[in-house]
Amino acid sequence: VYPMSTEEKPVAHVKEIDTFDKNCLKKTEVQEKQVLPDEEQIKRERTEQELKEQINQGANLRHIETEEHTSLPSADDLKQAKRESQLRDEIEKGAELKKVSTAEKNVLPTEKDILSEKKAEK
Repeated sequence: VYPMSTEEKPVAHVKEIDTFDKNCLKKTEVQEKQVLPDEEQIKRERTEQELKEQINQGANLRHIETEEHTSLPSADDLKQAKRESQLRDEIEKGAELKKVSTAEKNVLPTEKDILSEKKAEK
């Protein structure tokens, strides 16, 4: 195969293809491979077809009533939800909060605690 320059036209290459000796090519056999369905797939397709036919023919189907089970919240859940909504409302309205002062307390160990730790270290 020759690289085609920008000046050449593809017509020259088409002429080469027409004059090419096809007898120098190797003979090959085309093998078509088809994947056949397995037994399980065939059974599934048959049952689907049978069910569709039964439905189309108006097969006798049973009437079933559906039951919906809904669980209602307990009294404690309702109280908690009500309390949360009240707190949100109070915060949004800008309810007055109590002023609190924080007192920091450092508890120092007593003499007895210090002596007992020293004895434990020995």
